[in-house]
Amino acid sequence: ETPRGGTLKIKKTDATTGLPIKGVKFKLNQINSEGKTYNVPVTGYTGNYEENYSSSNFTEMETDYNGEIEVKVRDTGSSNKYYFEETTPAPGYEKPSNNRTNEEWVVAGGTETYEMTNTKETIPEDGVIRITKKDMKTGDVLEGVVFELLDSNKQFIKTARTNSQGIAE
Repeated sequence: ETPRGGTLKIKKTDATTGLPIKGVKFKLNQINSEGKTYNVPVTGYTGNYEENYSSSNFTEMETDYNGEIEVKVRDTGSSNKYYFEETTPAPGYEKPSNNRTNEEWVVAGGTETYEMTNTKETIPEDGVIRITKKDMKTGDVLEGVVFELLDSNKQFIKTARTNSQGIAE
């Protein structure tokens, strides 16, 4: 029997060191033969997913320790193209100006592999304090957490609130 589905794979690495980046979040999009773009629902766990239209509420994927995401897709051939779109960089990295891969068809039984890099955020040297807040159980970053910065005499200096990446400055 001829395989119908295929595999899409993305590898995310540090632009300077070439090392894999864990924790980069992506969504997978599909462009149909009429040119309409759809977010592809997936199920799975960090780094390993499959297309699953019965679970349409879970569509964001995360790179594993190897900086990779692999998705088993069922539509192959020339009717649908797929592309990955980076939604959230790993903590400490900038979101790239081009945050999506090229649009590609998937060959039945084949694997289409993409490679993307991220650059670390530059940290100013003039006394900036950066706090990343994560959930202790899940490791997810937490948005909207308020911190108060105090001087050595415990006098209030400023308030900072974490952003969507869990970072407060």
